[in-house]
Amino acid sequence: MRYGRAHGLQRYRCNDCGCTCSAVTETPLTGLRMKERFAKNTDCMSKRLTVRETAAECGVSISTAIRWRHRSFKAVVPQQPVGVEGMLEVDESYFLHSLKGQRKLVTPTEPNLLRGRL
Repeated sequence: MRYGRAHGLQRYRCNDCGCTCSAVTETPLTGLRMKERFAKNTDCMSKRLTVRETAAECGVSISTAIRWRHRSFKAVVPQQPVGVEGMLEVDESYFLHSLKGQRKLVTPTEPNLLRGRL
């Protein structure tokens, strides 16, 4: 049943055990203070921005951006498939040029830069 409001969210209370919860209980938003910025953080992750760029765009520190990133990853893990069923085909991948140790890596969204490096 309804049990008031806390931090702008509706609270609920169980009549049997007396436990309280809200709509964000046991979600990645549990205990988060800047919930509106967390959505922007996930958008930055989908754009494949670095942690520093994400922190600058969201207006939070780098350590907060890292913590939020790990919080998002932890929420996705239970939804990952456990096993593979059916036929699975695996092939080798050959890389003509090693990018090991380079700070400016070329992403698959930048095919023209990759062609120029080979």
